[in-house]
Amino acid sequence: MTTDGMQDITAGGKEQAQALYEATVAALNERYELVYVDYRDQLSDRDVQDLLNGDADTVYDRFDEGWLSENRSHGATYEVEQITTEEERNLLEEHGRLDDLRLEIENRDESDPVRDMWRNTPHTLMTVKLDHDVPDYTLRPDDEFDEILAEIANAAGIDLDGNRDALTDLLANASYGGQLLLIWHGDAEDAIGATKATWTDPHLLILNSFNGSGFDAQVKGAVTRDLKPGDITVDKVRAGYSWHQTACPHPPAYATTVEFEKPTAPEQPDLHKTVNGAPR
Repeated sequence: MTTDGMQDITAGGKEQAQALYEATVAALNERYELVYVDYRDQLSDRDVQDLLNGDADTVYDRFDEGWLSENRSHGATYEVEQITTEEERNLLEEHGRLDDLRLEIENRDESDPVRDMWRNTPHTLMTVKLDHDVPDYTLRPDDEFDEILAEIANAAGIDLDGNRDALTDLLANASYGGQLLLIWHGDAEDAIGATKATWTDPHLLILNSFNGSGFDAQVKGAVTRDLKPGDITVDKVRAGYSWHQTACPHPPAYATTVEFEKPTAPEQPDLHKTVNGAPR
């Protein structure tokens, strides 16, 4: 075969590969999810706390970029295999268009491992401060006990008379005093971006995180609080002694009805981080 004949065959193969590439790209889906998240993969307590703090970037940065790239590449290769034959892939590879096709699919990837891991992350025990430090009542005169009860009820915004027994039990069993908290068990994702929350018949907790003491009691009524990022704490990542460490509680026992108020959609924090315009 002459050199000119060989060039004609090569040119024809290149044109065929280009036509195949363009036709395949035209048939691609607009979006793909290429990064696989196993059903056992879930967010850590630290991840959840950072998201509650409004720091989604830190959570995404914990994902190794090599791991993401490798999974995205594997996913793109799988998708290519679903829409081309081995002969077509050989043709594309011979003329340098197979990698281009994989890259085209990768650029359409909308995988969000954080979003997917939320689905696998169990409910957790959380607290919110009620902006009141309860004193060690044993160091106060006996006639101030009722005054301390009133301060607790006022801090929580609940009726003292209707909760006197519960608050008495709460204070009497938290003899070292501590921080007044509202504690509940629920889905932390529901709280992301919330600006206000109302809990119905929740548990109040007096927790001394310095010496690992405290007590909780369920009260009657609604407790409402304005919220900002960082106001809600995942108990297990609390500085000092957590309630888990202090009392080894059964978290589901703290489940309660809670309603979160959030801003309109454009103002809500976006958990889907992008890098150079490409979804991570």
